[in-house]
Amino acid sequence: MMSHQTALVQGVGEAEGGEMLMVLLLMRVAGHHIIRPGKQRQDTGKPNPTRFTPNRTPGPQSPLTIGTMTPGEIFALFFDTQVLKLLCANTNKIAQKNLEKGKMFAWTDITPQELTKYLGTLLFMSVCSLPKLSDFWRTKSIFQVPFPSTVMSRDRFRAICSNLHIGDPEEDAINDQKRGTEDYDPLQKVKPLLDIIRNTCKSVYHPKQHISVDERMVATKARISIKQNMKAKPTKWGLKFFVLADVNGYTLDYRLYTGKAHGASGKGLSFDVVSELVNKDYLGE
Repeated sequence: MMSHQTALVQGVGEAEGGEMLMVLLLMRVAGHHIIRPGKQRQDTGKPNPTRFTPNRTPGPQSPLTIGTMTPGEIFALFFDTQVLKLLCANTNKIAQKNLEKGKMFAWTDITPQELTKYLGTLLFMSVCSLPKLSDFWRTKSIFQVPFPSTVMSRDRFRAICSNLHIGDPEEDAINDQKRGTEDYDPLQKVKPLLDIIRNTCKSVYHPKQHISVDERMVATKARISIKQNMKAKPTKWGLKFFVLADVNGYTLDYRLYTGKAHGASGKGLSFDVVSELVNKDYLGE
């Protein structure tokens, strides 16, 4: 009886051109996978269990685990009293500086309660789009929107928009003097809010076993130097974030890309991003 190997050799002799190469490859594959009678092997080993020792019980953390929270209460976890006081303090500072420069507008110090109304109005405008800002306060039109005028006047809303400030104006002025040097921080004016929200993202939720690091584009038309153009993304222009996300899509941590960092490790951007976001001290092993 002709052996398996002999049949394959004869096949090589009959093959021509590209078919010969295919037969040779099949011979190599067959030689490694022939199971001979009486010499069958059984895989009786058990795979080692994957090590997963999180620092906290995966899932929502307190206070998300206490009762059923409304969307407004969840939003207040991220824009809490600390955030509101920070924004009010720095907004009042910058408004006073603008008045001293001779800018003409009416101003009274903004409070956390009024700032909450302002943020609510912004959220309302994001889902109810109108051509112009003044359209939200129009009264002589069948298309008038009554809600914004019941919260605050148009002039007050514009004054807050013109003076809203996140970072400390004095610290921002010091940072502006470093422009063009390695010590300049392009995120100085928004860094306090970014850091607070990052910490809240990590504190109210702990990820499950499967996590990922990926890019995320946030669309913006702002004229800022850190805006990126990603032609392969659905969002072509915007802010580029590197995001650590859970399997359900929850954002655990993030880093806003501002360009090539002078403190890079030299092992590539991907290495630096993953090393920074995947933190064992927070996640566990």
